[in-house]
Amino acid sequence: KLSIRIGITTVRDILKAEDIFPEPTKGKGRGHIPWKTFIEANMESLIACDFFTKRIHSIYGRFDAYFLVFIHLGSRQVFCSPVTYHPDEEWIIQQARNAVHWLDDLGIQAKFLVHDRDTKFSLRFRRFWKSESIRCIRTPFKAPKANAYCEAVIGSLKKEALNHIVCFSSEQAGYVVHTWVTHYNTERPHRGQGMNNSVLDKTFVPKSRGVVKCQRKLGGLITEYYREAA
Repeated sequence: KLSIRIGITTVRDILKAEDIFPEPTKGKGRGHIPWKTFIEANMESLIACDFFTKRIHSIYGRFDAYFLVFIHLGSRQVFCSPVTYHPDEEWIIQQARNAVHWLDDLGIQAKFLVHDRDTKFSLRFRRFWKSESIRCIRTPFKAPKANAYCEAVIGSLKKEALNHIVCFSSEQAGYVVHTWVTHYNTERPHRGQGMNNSVLDKTFVPKSRGVVKCQRKLGGLITEYYREAA
């Protein structure tokens, strides 16, 4: 269209330098691995992250509170940052450090981090993960399903808690998110984890004896059942 000729190898080198790759299921040549196959083959060493927001209604106006959530695909364990109104680069790098400590506590050796092309994921952010021997993989353009595990967790958090609560401060929003994430990691049954121990907390031991009790949190949005010690 512009009467400019450019070689195929030049196009390839430019796309590679910008981390822009063809849709994973296209092509039959070497190096083309379907995205689903890549995810399934690296579940235990793969984490994903994404931002989400909650609208805060205060006497000073309406503001968006930001959170950054990480999920380890193999164990489904979730880590969520504290709340902020200003997700600048320093704040994001600090959350990345916190996520590394979280991985260490879980004993997880991650090799890949999947995230979208949000400009808040800066070059410095990617260099930090590289220094931790973790490769950042940016999802293709307009492909939210490429980060489906993280999107699913955020969707569950909003549908089960955040969307039902009007928040008047960032502290309130942080409390709601922290309560839900703790429930998700320690008390909530997960069908994908099997019937013998369906919660993510591996120290949990199912009990067959004792009176079944119910504990409600966040005004009943979260319901936890347990057996009272005999």
